[in-house]
Amino acid sequence: MADVLVAVGGMDLGGIETFIMNVYRKIDPGFVRFDFLLPHDRNYFFADEIRDRGGRLYFIDESRKHPIKMRKKLDAFFCEHCYDVVWENKGSLNSMAILFAAKRSGVPRRILHSHASTSSVFDIRSAMNYAIHSVNRRRIGAATDFYACSPEAADWFGFDRSGKAVKWKFVPNGIDVARFAFDDEKRNRVRDALGFGVETFVVGNVARLVSVKNHIFLLESFAFLQSSCSKARLLLVGSGPMKAEIIAKASELGIWEKVTLLEDRMDTDELYSAMDVFAFPSKAEGLGLALIEAQAAGLPCVVSKGVPSRALICEGCQVVDLADGATKWADEIKHVATFGRNSKGPEKVRNAGFDIARVAADIQADFIRVTKDQKRGFGV
Repeated sequence: MADVLVAVGGMDLGGIETFIMNVYRKIDPGFVRFDFLLPHDRNYFFADEIRDRGGRLYFIDESRKHPIKMRKKLDAFFCEHCYDVVWENKGSLNSMAILFAAKRSGVPRRILHSHASTSSVFDIRSAMNYAIHSVNRRRIGAATDFYACSPEAADWFGFDRSGKAVKWKFVPNGIDVARFAFDDEKRNRVRDALGFGVETFVVGNVARLVSVKNHIFLLESFAFLQSSCSKARLLLVGSGPMKAEIIAKASELGIWEKVTLLEDRMDTDELYSAMDVFAFPSKAEGLGLALIEAQAAGLPCVVSKGVPSRALICEGCQVVDLADGATKWADEIKHVATFGRNSKGPEKVRNAGFDIARVAADIQADFIRVTKDQKRGFGV
């Protein structure tokens, strides 16, 4: 049995968290046991499911305001709890405290997993935060193993830094491919529930409502699209701090009545079936889990250059520079709609290595290998 501590900045419905839960659901509990270390004691979106699966949740704030107090808390935690693996999932190197504490306590395998490609993904606003990230790129030696969801994500964490490159492993953001395959029954049911007619042209986006996901640009693009396609509707799925700003912008553009904004939910597979085109104008992405899901659903997609090339799987993905402007994006959305749905989407996504069953099995093998190495007497 491998005891694994999953360290992550939260367990609400986001890309990193969804990926972790996708893995958790496929891991064999007879071989691997997960606990979670989170920064705040509150009721996270996935908290109940984690507990139902036997996972324990612990809370220690990684605040930089009290580094000595934080170090003492982490040292006490690892003194009380014994793990074979610490698997830290991060979007920026805002702190290395957990990995260093794990190293001091003798945790044999300490995995640093990069899920982002640039600072903007996690809204690093200040020069101080960027400086901390840059310094911590030189301290990644606290980890023994390195995962990344794309080459861009590996570069962002300094895994390929000249002179001190480390051997990192590409870990695809796997999904349950069969679940996201297009389903005509789901399409009709969801469209009826949302008030979309048979001829309604639905443009969709699934993302947290944060600046890097570029919803304001998407609204501007949709406004141009709506002016020439009155039956178009925009379906936005997600929660976040920009909700009020997005509503205000849609109202300002005179399109709010054409926008459907849904909060975080677990039935995104059904929502993809209800869409006709997926628009993904992110300023930057570590990979773009929602884009993988959309392609599994066979949707034609319009994506920005901020999306790593590894996420572009199906022929129906059209890459458009954000600098080309909202009018160009509106034109491309109409253009890709003529491609229709790709019936081979699930097969292509699976063949590209994004099937969660395969990804989880590979990660599980890594975890189990740790315990076998310990029995043979191999150290860190």
